[in-house]
Amino acid sequence: MQRFRTPDIDIVRLAQRFYLTHDDDFDALVVFGASQYQSNIASGGGAYFAGVKNDAVGVGLSRLDSSALLGSAGRLQGMIDMNRLSQYPDDITRPSQTTAYVLDATQPSPNWRQVSSMQYARTYHTLTILPDGNVLVTGGGPTTAPTDTGAAIRPVELWSPSSETWTTLGSMSAPRLYHSEALLMPDARVLIMGGGRFDDSTLPTDQFNAEFYAPPYLFKGPRPVIRSAPAQIQLGQTFVVQTPDAARIASVALMRFASVTHTINMAQRYLPLAFTAGSGSLTVTAPANANLATPGNYMLFLVDTNGVPSIAANTHL
Repeated sequence: MQRFRTPDIDIVRLAQRFYLTHDDDFDALVVFGASQYQSNIASGGGAYFAGVKNDAVGVGLSRLDSSALLGSAGRLQGMIDMNRLSQYPDDITRPSQTTAYVLDATQPSPNWRQVSSMQYARTYHTLTILPDGNVLVTGGGPTTAPTDTGAAIRPVELWSPSSETWTTLGSMSAPRLYHSEALLMPDARVLIMGGGRFDDSTLPTDQFNAEFYAPPYLFKGPRPVIRSAPAQIQLGQTFVVQTPDAARIASVALMRFASVTHTINMAQRYLPLAFTAGSGSLTVTAPANANLATPGNYMLFLVDTNGVPSIAANTHL
């Protein structure tokens, strides 16, 4: 089960409140695209995709590549960069694609590897890593037309890095194309907003609205609870998280605050953390160095054995 809700809210004030921050540092950059790209590994190491493999993921489009920043694990950070070609309204409209690829940046000669395709061809979509390590795909359209809201893809899809498969979930209330955003909230829902504009002019297709998406994991039972967690942690430090649910915690992860615009989350990072369970607490080990976790604000999530995430505790690294 999953639910969408479109509240009557001021999305500008909401965005200012919920972490649309902009940072100068760029983490493991993965641009999603299936054609007309060039890749360049800018520094050694491996991007870590969704907490399962040292992979990056690419989801196919035709000319405009939707991108996201993914985390790293236990190795030097790699940067995977692809040239992006924008689609102007006066250009020939091209069809989107469903294809998806992963790339293991830890290999001596990394190569894109094709995996199962999405159900829907998309351009201008946004990918959001969730606290359980899966990735939510929202928005986009069947062509590169940036304001064709009538044809926009409303069903969302979920990528599983463990099975490398896609699952189609519920549908959004509004079309989300160019200039749309999606970002993970501290309560593990996803805020989806905006879209429908190409340049600075107000258009009838503008989406001055937002909606919250509640992923299926919020309907699998009670949440684990974080009673307390440090507001500041240091690289390589062990720290204690107080929780009455220590015995049923399956994973702990840091997720960097979002920096999202133009279907690109430029700060997205998922960092699974090693931990041991005690009586009413977890002893957790912070990332070893800044190549793995750049300094900044993070959300700390606990996920239980049913796959249900906690409400995040905010911390600064």
